[in-house]
Amino acid sequence: MNDRLGHDVGDRVLSAVGEAILHEVRRADIAIRFGGDELLLVLPGADLSEARIVASRVRAAIRNDVSAIAGDGELISASIGVAAHHGGDTFDHVFERADTALRRAKGLGRDRVLCDGDE
Repeated sequence: MNDRLGHDVGDRVLSAVGEAILHEVRRADIAIRFGGDELLLVLPGADLSEARIVASRVRAAIRNDVSAIAGDGELISASIGVAAHHGGDTFDHVFERADTALRRAKGLGRDRVLCDGDE
């Protein structure tokens, strides 16, 4: 997006994505920028079903609210992978399952939420 619309628009979009996330998560949840355009949400105490609902709200907010900021008919979308912590899991286990779901979501056409175990 920075190449097409400029860094100023890219910065505004990234900031708006952060705001959209903050409006859709609880106070106890943690949002972390993990890479250039990758974000990590930690939802303490949420099961897979609850996390899917939050992820779906975040995806919709990004698509509906943030796209308006980009302008020029630019559609901002989010592909989201979701995984839950199971007894004995390390952070790395959960992260790998979420990352696998994210890669599958992107491979299926983007702008979707997939959970660990979804077909």
